[in-house]
Amino acid sequence: MKQFYNLVLICALASFSSSALLVSAQIAPYGPAALARQMPTVYGPYLANISRVRILQKRGQLNTSTVGIKLPKGQPPNTGRPASRPTGAPTSTSTIFHPTQPPFVPQQLAERLGKTAEEQKFIANTLTRCLNFYTDGARQKGVPLNDLARAINYYIATNYFVYSLGAGPNQPQMDATRDMIRTNLTNDETFQQMSDHQKQEAYETLIVLAGFVDLGYGTARKTGDESTAAQFRDMARQNLETLLGTKVEKMHFTSEGLVLN
Repeated sequence: MKQFYNLVLICALASFSSSALLVSAQIAPYGPAALARQMPTVYGPYLANISRVRILQKRGQLNTSTVGIKLPKGQPPNTGRPASRPTGAPTSTSTIFHPTQPPFVPQQLAERLGKTAEEQKFIANTLTRCLNFYTDGARQKGVPLNDLARAINYYIATNYFVYSLGAGPNQPQMDATRDMIRTNLTNDETFQQMSDHQKQEAYETLIVLAGFVDLGYGTARKTGDESTAAQFRDMARQNLETLLGTKVEKMHFTSEGLVLN
């Protein structure tokens, strides 16, 4: 497990250190299992745009279907100036966006999830901590920030690791997955037409959802709460299926990266 977490891809429980038990104690009155069940019902609009992008490759063909979440009724199509189709091998800068404002997804999700001001404040702080952990770790490792290819890879790796009870892919498979994601994003017209605001929204959502699953699952396991751990594992499954548009049983890691049957 330590090898799997060695890059800034996983929001590991161990890295939260003593704060994990504090989170467990604080979140208990609000029901962590309930939050794990509820969150997939509210984050749809935040992943709508990135869910329409060709992210991974199906066996034998590119995934050209529109997968994942549909845009809410009445929402206009993606805005932003279309970029020309890149030529040659994509670079890390090809999937980097420019933030349009300070982080906003943690607070917005908290307002939709929390029933009281106290709950909303705690949830916002927890999700912000997950986002900050990712960005702080990226800075320490010299990993580029605001890179959607890395955020998607992080999201997939974290959720798959939790769902599979630690039977995640090896590092070369994850590196290949990241490269595949970057190539597909770079050559996808829908992604090129997304505005920086839409990319920032997807980026923050991917990171906080993955971090929340990992923190909640790890804390539940550490405290022996297997029922809550199971809820977070189910959330991890839903997260993967929502973004990738297929059952988790059809997701397989190969030397070429994660492919969908």
